[in-house]
Amino acid sequence: DEAQDPLPPDGELRTLAAEEANHRKLYETVLRPLSKDQRLALAKTETGNSLMALCLDPDAQVIAAVMENDAVGLPHARLIAFHHRTSTGLEALAKRSAFLTHREVQRLLLANPMLGEGLFNRVLSQRRLKDIHKVVVSRDVPEKTKVRARGMLRQKFTARDPEERANLILSTEGRCLTHLVGVNVDAKTAAVMTRRQVQSALLVSNIARFPGTPAVLLLHLLKQPLVARSPGLKMALL
Repeated sequence: DEAQDPLPPDGELRTLAAEEANHRKLYETVLRPLSKDQRLALAKTETGNSLMALCLDPDAQVIAAVMENDAVGLPHARLIAFHHRTSTGLEALAKRSAFLTHREVQRLLLANPMLGEGLFNRVLSQRRLKDIHKVVVSRDVPEKTKVRARGMLRQKFTARDPEERANLILSTEGRCLTHLVGVNVDAKTAAVMTRRQVQSALLVSNIARFPGTPAVLLLHLLKQPLVARSPGLKMALL
């Protein structure tokens, strides 16, 4: 469901890009020419459009000052998470737990190329395996974040309960197994999967190719009507 999706939908990114464009002119013409000390002072006291424009400041100290402003809210956090390009500035945003735990801010942070490893772990480590996999395969997430997500997926896969592991494999039709080579499907996860009827040829094919598939699961798939009708799938499993 959308509330649990760890990635920013296209419409949200377009909206944020438009918001940035609206405030960019104010920042470039009025605020950027000011000294850093002046911008720091304004960041702590300004409201309205000026405060929004200061969220576009590239200096991490200015962003930290924005976070100290009593008027700062979710719109400012969203803009900083989407736009700001220093890990220090993003960490300043994360100090406000109400913002860091907000799903929308989390989604935007994952799409930010300057997201640091510590903050990445805080955003994603408690999410479902399915959510982590979405980050791994997303076209909107930087490659560095994908690599971290792949490592986290492998680590969390062995630690989560069998039901969640099985649901990940089934819901992705086995596509997730590409990123889990070297990790075995354990007996408990296989037992959960053998209680389900399989109707996806892609799922069967991906499980058949996965080196860590236990024999009990292969035997279960051989009994499925879908496999009985497909000599190719049967041969792959055998």
